[in-house]
Amino acid sequence: MKNLLIITILLNFSSTYGQDIEYGGTFTYGTTPDSGRTGMISIYPNSDSTLFFYLELNRGAPSYNSGAIVGQMNIYSPGEADFTMINENDYINCSLNFRFSNDSLFIRTNAQADDCGYGHAVHSKGDFKKTRKEIPEYFIERSGEKIWFKDLDWVKWWDW
Repeated sequence: MKNLLIITILLNFSSTYGQDIEYGGTFTYGTTPDSGRTGMISIYPNSDSTLFFYLELNRGAPSYNSGAIVGQMNIYSPGEADFTMINENDYINCSLNFRFSNDSLFIRTNAQADDCGYGHAVHSKGDFKKTRKEIPEYFIERSGEKIWFKDLDWVKWWDW
């Protein structure tokens, strides 16, 4: 009976604290830029503690300003990860926090650090829903180039 109680507690702890989170996949919000903000993020598990991502955003009508970034987030707690890129020469101060559940992803900026190189009034903050469970092998950059996650040098991407 004591062993059953310990197993039950461990299973509840694991489930409660996100041990079974499936990080990889594609998450989106919005329908079309004509109807408002849209966002899409592809996430590729790189290791037990890191995830590659490609995030593309659009402000929506009437300006349709947009932006995209590539990076590697670090998992610091089950279901939680962060990403920071600072490049003072290019006025980049981009610090994002990611909170996962199995069917959603919440992105928030850290300390107003949302200068990620996007167009005017495009922000990283968003509540995304998982739309594809399959782990993406690549993404199509805005230039039209296919970038394979397994070969990604994300730091080089920031050296425009």
